[in-house]
Amino acid sequence: MIILGFAESWSTSLRTSKHHLVASFLEFDEDVLYLEVPINVLILVFRLLTFNVPRLVKFDGKFTILRPVSLIPNTTRLGFVSNNKVIYLINQFFIEIQIKLLLHVLKQKTYQYVCYLPVASRMLQKNSQNTILHVVDEWDGFTALSHSIKNEIAKFYLSVDTVIFASITLRDQFYSKLGQRSNVVVLPHGLGFDPEEYLVKGLKNRLKHFDGNDKTIGYYGAFSKLDLELIIKVANLLPNLKFELAGPIDDLKKNSDYAKYCDKIANTNNIIFVGNIAHVGIPNFVASISCLWFPFKINTLTEKMSPIKLYEGLSLGVPIVSTNLEGIREIAKDFILYAVTLNQHISCIEMACTAKSAQSSAVNATKFKMKSWKTISKDFLKEIKKC
Repeated sequence: MIILGFAESWSTSLRTSKHHLVASFLEFDEDVLYLEVPINVLILVFRLLTFNVPRLVKFDGKFTILRPVSLIPNTTRLGFVSNNKVIYLINQFFIEIQIKLLLHVLKQKTYQYVCYLPVASRMLQKNSQNTILHVVDEWDGFTALSHSIKNEIAKFYLSVDTVIFASITLRDQFYSKLGQRSNVVVLPHGLGFDPEEYLVKGLKNRLKHFDGNDKTIGYYGAFSKLDLELIIKVANLLPNLKFELAGPIDDLKKNSDYAKYCDKIANTNNIIFVGNIAHVGIPNFVASISCLWFPFKINTLTEKMSPIKLYEGLSLGVPIVSTNLEGIREIAKDFILYAVTLNQHISCIEMACTAKSAQSSAVNATKFKMKSWKTISKDFLKEIKKC
């Protein structure tokens, strides 16, 4: 069995690297246990009282999901207790009991452990045949993480069998903060579809757009990392362009600036939220737009990230404009347009919405060789099963 823990809710409508890996592992006939980030017991009680019963365990053949319950609030959003070491240890003990019970029910005595966030991870590490830390984000950017958990991250980084990084940028970030170590692998993200058909379709559609006034600037994914003020200003200064933002609307409320700008967004006529699109629908969505825009905030969370959508957009040959971030520069190099200021974003979007840009982006897509998630998962499994 392969245990993946602890990650975002499996039911999230956003397709993450964990979803792609799990799908491949199951296809390779592996048993998988997916541990979600724990739910706090106070939130659990509140949901039960309001008849909003959360799913804590799910069995689906070779795939099992567990969302453990933590006994005491342990995030900075819920107060000072987040940095209390005694409370942290109590929570770990309480969660470990739940995991041990589930492993007993599943009759699993041996497993490999892939860690995303060290929660109750000492027990899992101690009993695992092999333990991997999979680094896909810069943890210092998550303000909800307590100091106690960040300290565990540092210890875990130094003690696991292998560390797999999603990018060189993330690897170097850990090296600079926590020091170098052996058994380090860099495995970038991959593709969940064949881009060739949509590459041709997208170029034809874009060349038609540029003959008229129906140019569309698109984005898909999470909204929590976007610069809402920038989006509003750009949309108002480019009224002839349509801005289609695809993603789970609930995630928009997680943006720290949402309350401040929600009215302005609603009153900006050329900003359209089209809701979430399934992963299989991404190629068609990208083929329908003139330019893919990543108006990310610039902060410690976004600076080192490696968005899966960037790999997908590059392979589909769509012109891309992005906030100038280190993690994105590592992937895209000079294949896309970068901006920081408002005027730079406007200038880059106008430049991207040209036939010349569409044609050069299509050519660049053939140079940008991407591995499939299935291939990456095979490499991942090799590292997991090293003894």
